[in-house]
This record gives sequence, structure tokens and C-alpha cells, in this order.
Amino acid sequence: ENVKTAIKDVFARVPKVEKLQEGTVRKVVSLEEMIDRLHERITQSFKMSFKSFSNLGKSEKVEVVVSFLAMLELVKRGAISVQQHAHFTDIDMETLNTNVPTYS
Repeated sequence: ENVKTAIKDVFARVPKVEKLQEGTVRKVVSLEEMIDRLHERITQSFKMSFKSFSNLGKSEKVEVVVSFLAMLELVKRGAISVQQHAHFTDIDMETLNTNVPTYS
């Protein structure tokens, strides 16, 4: 009887198998990809707003943050200049590399 009680006690302590919820994994764009994407777009258009590049309000927050970090990196590298005319307004970005040929 004691063995039977001990076995029941052991089985009662065994963790129950729980089924976890399934989730989907989304690919998050890397900072390097976003830097390349921004550099290419700003080079082609010479000037653009941060809002139009990042699809602010339409994109996931993570992508907007990565877009902002990409913009900061390009400013640090000296590839673009940025201006914001007032707090909480859009940021204007402009390329510093126009790739215009010079003639001697």
C-alpha cells in the first residue's frame, strides 16, 4: 500500500505536458539593409523627408526605429544632412554626394 501511494505521489509531481501557442516569426530588416536602402533612395532623389522614407504611421515601430538609426548613421558618415524646423515636425534629409561630374 505504501509503494502504491508513493508511486501515485511521484506521478502527481511529474510536470504536465502543455501545448504552447504557435506564433509567426517576422523578418526584421537589419540596420545595414536599411542604411543601404536609405542611401540608395536619397542618392536618387537628392532630397526627401524622413516620414516618406520610413512610411511613418504605416510601418511597424521597429522599422521606423531602424530607419531613424540608419539616418543617424548616414549623418555620422557625412553622406547626408538633415534639418528639422521645429520640435515634433518632419525631418528633411538631403544628400551631400550629388555625384555630379566636374570638368577641369
